Parts: sequence; C-alpha cells; structure tokens
Amino acid sequence: MNTIKCLEYRDGRMTGDVVEMVKIARDFFEHLFESKWEGREVVHIFSWVERSITNDANMMLTEKYTKKEVVRSLKDMGPTKVPGIDGFSALVFQRYWHIVGREVTLYCLEVLNEDSAFVPGRLISNKVLLAYEILDTFCQKRRGRMGLMALKLDMSKAYDRDDIVARFWWQKTHGKRGLHWCDWGKLCDLKENGGLAQVLKAKYYLQSDFMQANLKHGASYTWTSIWSARKVLQDEMCWRVGRGDKVLIFKQAWLLGLINYKLSSAIWNLDVSTVVDLINSTSREWKRDIIISTFTDVDAARILRIPLVANPQEDMMV
Repeated sequence: MNTIKCLEYRDGRMTGDVVEMVKIARDFFEHLFESKWEGREVVHIFSWVERSITNDANMMLTEKYTKKEVVRSLKDMGPTKVPGIDGFSALVFQRYWHIVGREVTLYCLEVLNEDSAFVPGRLISNKVLLAYEILDTFCQKRRGRMGLMALKLDMSKAYDRDDIVARFWWQKTHGKRGLHWCDWGKLCDLKENGGLAQVLKAKYYLQSDFMQANLKHGASYTWTSIWSARKVLQDEMCWRVGRGDKVLIFKQAWLLGLINYKLSSAIWNLDVSTVVDLINSTSREWKRDIIISTFTDVDAARILRIPLVANPQEDMMV
C-alpha cells in the first residue's frame, strides 16, 4: 500500500507527524484554487433577472438532506469503484450497511447539512461553463482532418497539476520525450488573461465587442442565454465619451441626465454623425456654436456639461 511518510511546509521544513501532515494537506487544497476576486454588489443586477424558480421548487432545492437520500446515493454507487480515504470501496458499506449505516448516515448528514460546497472567493460555475463551451466546440466541429480530444481526470490527481501533469505531458529526458501539446507557461497564465470571457469572445465575437455581437446559428446554450440578457445592459448603459469617434449622436445613449442618456428630441444635422464631430480636435473643447444650433437648449446644456480631457482615451460603455 502506498503511504506518505512526510510532507513539506511552505518554508521548506519537513515533518512526519500525522497531525501536522493533515494540516499541511488541508491548507494546500483549501488555497489551491482560491480566487483573489472580491465579490461585488450584485443585488442590482439580479433584480433584473426574471424569476423562473417557483417558491415550491425553491423550498425543495433548499431542504436539508435526508437519510433516504444518503441510502439512495450509496445504492447508486459502483460497488468496486475507487475506494475512499479509509481504503474501503462502496461494496463494503453496501453489504454491511445494517452494521455501519447509522453512524455513516449521521456523519454524512452532519457534513451535508452543516457545511457548504461553495467556498467564498471561488467561482466553480465559471469552470463548469468553460468546460461546457469547450465540449460544445468539439461537438460543432464537422470539417478538417485534425481531431479534438478531452481528458477526464481523477480530481484528486488533477489537484497536483503543477508536478504530476507537467512531468507526464511535458517531460523531456533520456527515453522520455513528452507530448508538448502546448507551452506550459501558457497553461499557467493568470486567470485574468483568459478564462470563460476570453473563450466566449474567441468563439462568438472575435472581431467586435459584446454589445455588437450577433447570435450565430448553433451557438451554445450558455452564449444564447448571455446574449439574450444583453438588452438589460443596453437599457442601463451609456457611452463615456473619450475620442468620440465610436459614439453615434442620434442613435446611441451618451448624454448626462437623471432620466435617460439619449437625446430628448432629434434635430437632424447632416454635418454631424458621431460625437467627434462636435469636438475641436486642437483645443479639445466642445464646438459650442454647432451644439447650440443643432440641439435643443436642454440637450445642448447636457452635452456641454460632459468634461473633455486633453489626452482622450477610447470611448467606453459604462
């Protein structure tokens, strides 16, 4: 039987004490996938999401786990699957449930009903959606001779990704060439430089931005759902004027105001179409004469209240 005789602290110290080894292992896995992202206030965003779960369904979903569910889960397990940390397979518990059932049930219910699988600071849903998008790409592939594949890993082994995975796929020593499918540095890149958002952009709106993206035929359920909810953002967002070359004067929201960000009335002027046409490129000031002669007094005042900076950045939706 394989045994672990010692473990190493982060500062390099070694220990063979069982209690200390348990603490080292627990701390390692607790912080392995911890995100540094700090939660933002999302109540306002969720207030716009249409409710689809009924009160009865919500009560059922939030009920505490029961003894009946523990027993049913045990019966559904493969009898000879990989054993747990105690070395026993599911077959042992299934066969001797009349002996160990009471204690095991009490332990399971205590863990399930008191602890939570959702740890603050971790977004497991992102990983689920990302995996779904990757598999959806596999299913959509119909042309070419180059195939795609996915590996289903034992999660307990996947946790040791930096050492085990790297040695298995990227090793290159005498008699061991390794596969080198992708540069290891890219796989270890920061989450901020990749992740679900980058995958969705690469698949559905590579040459544009989210607000201008189209819904393509065969899009995944994830993207279809996100795209369908875009109108909620469009109704509440407006352009923050930078250079002004991306903002359409008469069609888009960009004015400061308490009610909405669009023109209160349209006075058409063929000489201006984007906000940059209203800005003096040399002095970086508003062209007051054009603004006053083109718009109503209310809209002209709202435009002139928008501050302009000497070194403008790109226009941005906020």
